[in-house]
Amino acid sequence: MNVVSTSSEKIHVRLIADVLNHFDGIGDGIRSAAKANFSALPENPNWKEVLCLGVMIDGYEVASAITDEHIQNFHAAKEREFQKTGKWSGSALELWVVLFYYNRLNHGNGGLGFDEGDRLRSLAIAAYHALRTRLMSPGETAGIIFKTT
Repeated sequence: MNVVSTSSEKIHVRLIADVLNHFDGIGDGIRSAAKANFSALPENPNWKEVLCLGVMIDGYEVASAITDEHIQNFHAAKEREFQKTGKWSGSALELWVVLFYYNRLNHGNGGLGFDEGDRLRSLAIAAYHALRTRLMSPGETAGIIFKTT
């Protein structure tokens, strides 16, 4: 997996607050994330909150900024690594792309395979928790400029 080095310049990421209008049952923590305030991300989000956070970025755009791999290949490599180690690795943006891709899989499959307790849902929730940890750590987001709409 080839991740593009961006150590010398900050990455600009647009947060898409409009997605909040497409999900019901979204709490204040996810709503605050749309304003780049990640301090209240829920420890135990509901499934719609996991999906909503996933598409709060344009994952295709972010993936092209951080890797030269196709998003599907990038996601598959990250998932294989998780399955080997039992732990999600990567930067906040890498994990956000992973979560974004799970949302797209869920949407594309009409939710098939994402029922309570299913493997894909469990992987997406684990990715959410790893992303939450990164987003709540200021050092992890220091190289990112979040643009809110």
